[in-house]
Amino acid sequence: MIGRLHDGYVSRLAADRGALAFVKWFAIGLFLQVLLLIPLLPLMLATLKLREDLQPLVGSAVFFACFLTVRVFAFAIPSAEAGAIKRRGSRWLWLSAGVVFGMFALGVVAALAPEGSKA
Repeated sequence: MIGRLHDGYVSRLAADRGALAFVKWFAIGLFLQVLLLIPLLPLMLATLKLREDLQPLVGSAVFFACFLTVRVFAFAIPSAEAGAIKRRGSRWLWLSAGVVFGMFALGVVAALAPEGSKA
């Protein structure tokens, strides 16, 4: 089931192009980031039950781990796969752009035309 949803997500991302595609996928990415971080909120709030001196360290580590997980699975991997389908840039470029820039990288890869196509 998850593989089928992932394949549909990547194929739709790779099929789009143009300025409207950038705006659409940027908005979808923003929505996905919020939607996927909501279930992780109890995990982040559980750090408030720790001792007072451990709360900042463990809380920030848990938030960073949750945020990075969402960035990798929602933006980096789909951007890299769509970039490979469109034959634009290397896989490592899109993986790093997806982790660092998130929904912006998703919008950029959606807006690009496939290599060799007449714009």
